[in-house]
Amino acid sequence: MRRLWLAVAVLTASLAISGAAAATTVTTVMSGLDNPRGLAFGPEGALYVAEAGRGGTGPCTSSIRPLEPGQPRCYGPSGALSRLWRGVQERVVTGLPSYVNTMGQATGPHDIAMLGRGNAWVSIGWGADPLLRNALGTPWTSFNWLARVDASGSWRLDTDLGAYEVEANPDDGVLDSNPYGLLAEPGQVVASRTAASRRSSTSPSDRTEASTCSNTPPGRRSSPCRDDC
Repeated sequence: MRRLWLAVAVLTASLAISGAAAATTVTTVMSGLDNPRGLAFGPEGALYVAEAGRGGTGPCTSSIRPLEPGQPRCYGPSGALSRLWRGVQERVVTGLPSYVNTMGQATGPHDIAMLGRGNAWVSIGWGADPLLRNALGTPWTSFNWLARVDASGSWRLDTDLGAYEVEANPDDGVLDSNPYGLLAEPGQVVASRTAASRRSSTSPSDRTEASTCSNTPPGRRSSPCRDDC
């Protein structure tokens, strides 16, 4: 009899949980985002979302993954970061690099990581050989970077992840870089990329771990290095 009551109790609990799950509702808290990607909560509880953007009117190129459909791919500074704070949605960072193919698939800001107020990092994707950026010239050279954003919403390209890829080629494979996920930790920012199983860590101090220096002054290119930055 005790086992029977136990079985009935477990069944009742299971049905209660199933009923609660069935009654779960989804509430939209942000809308109108341009190809939203990664998100993070700020130190004060605000929700930030990276928007890959929608590209723009050009320049355009068919050199990025030329065998794939959706050519050409057109550039536009439509990448952004949006914030939800106390129920109010606002686009707080604009003008980030973005490109889109003819099927509407966008590449631009892919993720955001925060470590304290005024210390946000954003990965800018690419999806091809990093050397192709220089061959195409401006504005394509602004992709494949780690950008830094301050509390005012101003941003700058901080760490050239593509340059690190070219110099280190961590997996000894074909050069193909598309920075994506980020994790900000005290002393370093860990970046992953989608083209292969790889991660890089970049330090905002004078020391790095098999990655790139990110203590470069604004307007200057970061240099790939090991422990001697």
